[in-house]
Amino acid sequence: MELKKFSLILSYFLQNTIFTFSSPFFPVLAHEKGLALWLIGIVLASFALVSAIGSTIIGDKLESIGRRCAYMLSGILTGLGVLSWAVLPYLDGDIFLAASFVGRMLQGLGTTFTLVAGFSIAASEYPDDVANVLS
Repeated sequence: MELKKFSLILSYFLQNTIFTFSSPFFPVLAHEKGLALWLIGIVLASFALVSAIGSTIIGDKLESIGRRCAYMLSGILTGLGVLSWAVLPYLDGDIFLAASFVGRMLQGLGTTFTLVAGFSIAASEYPDDVANVLS
């Protein structure tokens, strides 16, 4: 398997782990910090909201941004989102809530960049093997 194809497959896998791994741990931490359950749900749902809105915008602007640039930007945004969640145990109050929202939205935007740019790269680079690369 060539390196480019492997990196696409690995990035899809890692992006999905970011989406799912935080779900069991964040509600416990947020509840300990005093957040209401409905607010915890909104923080977690902000990932999907940003992804849904961002995918339409990124898909439209992908040619001007560039597929590889968008793909690299996805790693930066996701990394910043994960780093912001890494400091959450040390924050309290409104700063905790703001950092939770910002981190989750950055993760959602990074995932969106990965999926939109990755699907475009897979479709153009591997037209006969798109199903295997994307699954």
